[in-house]
Parts: sequence; C-alpha cells; structure tokens
Amino acid sequence: MPPQFASILDGTLLEARGAVGGPVSVEVAVDGSGRDVVERFWSAFAVRDLETSASLLSDRFEQRWPQSGELIHGPDNWLAMASSHPTLPRSRIVAIYGEGDLWVAELVFDYGDGSPPYQVGAIHRVVGGAIASTVEFFGAPFDPAEWRAAVVEVGPRPVL
Repeated sequence: MPPQFASILDGTLLEARGAVGGPVSVEVAVDGSGRDVVERFWSAFAVRDLETSASLLSDRFEQRWPQSGELIHGPDNWLAMASSHPTLPRSRIVAIYGEGDLWVAELVFDYGDGSPPYQVGAIHRVVGGAIASTVEFFGAPFDPAEWRAAVVEVGPRPVL
C-alpha cells in the first residue's frame, strides 16, 4: 500500500508511516503547537491508544456532535465513551490544517460494518497545549448527482 499523507500545512506534506487501522508506527514530533497536539491526539486514536488521546484534552474539554445533539464534558467522560464504544472506528488522518488555537482535522472513519468509510471533519480549539473543544461532523459517502456531471470531476473515494 502506498504511503498516505497525514498532514498538509503551508504546502508541506508529511508522510504517515504505515497503514492506519492495523499495527502502525506513526512518528510525530512533539513541539507543543496546536497542530502537534491535534496530530498526536488522532495518531494515538488511530492505534487505539485512548489514554494518550484523553491526556491531550484539557480539564474543561467539551466535544459536540451537532448531528445528534450530544455534548461530552471532560476528558474522563470522553475516555469512558471511547473505551466503551461498541464499534470504535478505524481511522486515518487525511489532513490537518489551521493556525493559532484553531485546527481542523480531516479524517476517514471505518466502522467495520461493511458500509463505505465516513469522511469526518473535526474542528479543534487548542489552548495551553491541550484540546479545549472539538466539534465533529460525520459524512456518509453518496453517489455523484448526474445533473452535475458536466461541471464536476469525480475523484477517488476515501479509504483506510
């Protein structure tokens, strides 16, 4: 499998090492930036190191899922949710970009139920070296509309 690009920032591509979802070794430099914190969170999540992911959340962390109306308060509740998730998805980082305290992660989630992978957008606010808040949106794949065929290009679908 060709290497997947884990990050896009200022036109620089950083390669991930391996295929996320199975045994993987992802080397992420620790520099304390918001980008670093978000990349470490999702790299740990990808290899099911939920404790490391939770350790990157601030004590006052809040996660919102607008599509379901759910809100999670605090890293302990996030860890309890993730640890008890009946179908914790395999994931792959597509891109991370932003600046200052606002960072966006584009991800691919595969729930292992045979359905095509979801595209996920996670908007993070990083304060004091920890993720203070996250808003996630989950998009199921759909077929391109025929009425747009003359004006769009159809690219590859996301894979893990």
